[in-house]
Amino acid sequence: MANKKININNIDLTTEINNIIKNYNNEKFEEVEQVAKIIAKDAVSDLKNCNNTYTVRSGNYNRSWRLKSESEALSFNEIVYNDKHYRLTHLLEKGHATSNGGRTRAFPHIAPVQQKASEELLDKIKKIYGGG
Repeated sequence: MANKKININNIDLTTEINNIIKNYNNEKFEEVEQVAKIIAKDAVSDLKNCNNTYTVRSGNYNRSWRLKSESEALSFNEIVYNDKHYRLTHLLEKGHATSNGGRTRAFPHIAPVQQKASEELLDKIKKIYGGG
């Protein structure tokens, strides 16, 4: 079969290349968004099941971890938060001063989950974009 010559002017070629790049970026963006949702759900699950780091009295604190998704045109946020006991998160994570001048013990349970989720998301993004 003979090679066909196609005449494309510069404007059409530029437009076509821009469309290809835009479609590629949209596909990759959607993949990253889906991966981020899965990792955030896993983070919520990990926080709900972190009974080994501190004594759970009633379990209400652990059960109140939630996930909130926000998305706009080309951005999204996966927010992991404690719905009912948000005031306790910092106190448990960092410890706090007591009324008699002492300090309570810190129970770092959020930082390890956040670190794990961040590393996992970075690895997945590298794989999606062909970097690892």
